[in-house]
Amino acid sequence: MNNENLKIVSERLKSERIRLGLKQTDVLKQIDVAISTFSNYENGIRSPDVEFLLKLAELGYDAGYILTGKRLDEASSDLTESEQIWLEIYRKLPKDDSERLMKMAKSLL
Repeated sequence: MNNENLKIVSERLKSERIRLGLKQTDVLKQIDVAISTFSNYENGIRSPDVEFLLKLAELGYDAGYILTGKRLDEASSDLTESEQIWLEIYRKLPKDDSERLMKMAKSLL
């Protein structure tokens, strides 16, 4: 994997962990991987192997997103990665906050 792709994959690994509300230590408790190996994957020093990605998928990581940048449930979507992130944020907001965000966004048009 070239350096640019390695960096992208490492950023997606970290964003998936954060999306799931997990700390590195939380993940390490559930899978059999050394902290240095996990850190190397998240910092773009080493490329994760398939076995590692399968273990993460069992924890709720979206392995498809990590590898392709597209969410499994949105694989056929034409949303950009940035739009997908905004959609995820919007969906996680309480109803009052999502309504406020919608009003603010509309006021910018």
